[in-house]
Parts: sequence; C-alpha cells; structure tokens
Amino acid sequence: MTNPVLARNTTALRGSGATVQGIALITLLYLGFVVSAAMMAWQHPELFAPHIIVLSFAGLGVGLLISYFPKRASLLGPVYAILEGFLIGVYSMLLESRYPGIVMEAATCTFGIAFACAVLYGSGLVKVTDKFMKIVFTLTAGVAIIYLIDLVAWFAFDTNVPLLHENSKAGIIVSIIIICIATMRLFADYEMVTRAVEMGVDAKYEPYYAFALTVTLIWLYLEILRLMGKSRSRK
Repeated sequence: MTNPVLARNTTALRGSGATVQGIALITLLYLGFVVSAAMMAWQHPELFAPHIIVLSFAGLGVGLLISYFPKRASLLGPVYAILEGFLIGVYSMLLESRYPGIVMEAATCTFGIAFACAVLYGSGLVKVTDKFMKIVFTLTAGVAIIYLIDLVAWFAFDTNVPLLHENSKAGIIVSIIIICIATMRLFADYEMVTRAVEMGVDAKYEPYYAFALTVTLIWLYLEILRLMGKSRSRK
C-alpha cells in the first residue's frame, strides 16, 4: 500500500489542462469504487475471503502496471480500487465482528488526518522540501519491502513478519511509526500533485495522480484499522 507513483519524474508527463480540483474529483470517484466493492465483500465474505491471497497479488500487480504505464490509469484505476475494496471489505468485516464500531472509527480517523494534512499544506503551515520528499520516498520504499516480504511469507509459509501483526507494545509502536510515515506521505503527495499541475501536466494524467492519492489513503486506513485492532485486543 505504498505510493511509488508520485516518485516518478513528472517532466515526461508535461502537457496542459490538469487541475488540483480534477485530481481531487477523480480521487473521490476511486474512493467510491473502493467503498462500493468493500460493501459487497462485507455482505458476501464467503465469496471473497477464500480468494484473499489472489486478490492481494492482483491488486499489487494492477498497481504496478499503473505505476509504470500512467496512461493506463484511467482504465486500470477503477480496477485497482475495486480489488482493494474487496480486500478492505473482508478485513474490515472480520475486525468489526470482533470489535464493534472499529471500522467507523478507523474511517473517521483516516479522513480526519487527510483533511488536516490538506488544510495544513494548503495554508502553507507545512512546507514540503525536496529533502523531506526524499526521506519520505525512502521510508515508504522500506515499508513496501516489508509488506512484500510479509505477503510472500503468508502465501508461501503461512507466517508473518514479526511485530507487523503482533499486539505487543513493540507491535503497536511499529504500527504508529507506519501511520506517521503514511501521514508524511500524504504531504508529499499533495506537493507532487501541486508541482505537476504547476508544470502543466496534461489533463489525461489526472487519473494517474488520483490513483496515487487513493493508494496512500487506503494504506493509511488499513494501518489505522490494524493499530486499533491491536489496541483493542490487549484489553
């Protein structure tokens, strides 16, 4: 659930017509696909839970395709959102059945953080420098490697990366750190979108940047949900 897309050089995408508002609207559309698919998986977990590993790799594959072929974002973006929505629906349903109310709390926190980051960035209170962005890209790449190892370990050996799923104090600290990195990534995403628009990126690439923002928001939600699950399981 990292966000490699915005690390790419936007010079190759130069054109005219893209706007922040256009990217925001497409992001909302993608989130609508995510929510709709999640609701479907929530209502019919017996159809999706048995295929959770396949869906995980499919979502990863589509995300990588969009990352390397940004022109395909308008076609593949909704596919990615739907695949991730299925995963979110199953995972959310499982945690909600154990800890009632946790999904709404996690969703509220996610959009609260996203809105707060947007306000802080838009008001100029938070300045995103090139050094900050390099640090964030490095950290998210590191987390991406950990996620990939965890996914392969789960698929091949039926095990997980230590601390990533544990409810120990160390496990909770790991989740908090990842949430902080995801929040930092939002600031980097907002900055990259702003720079792309200022550089004159063509409007046909708006779905590409909307996809990138969607990736980060999904990542943030899942990590907040994971943290809340860890915290409640300790009570």
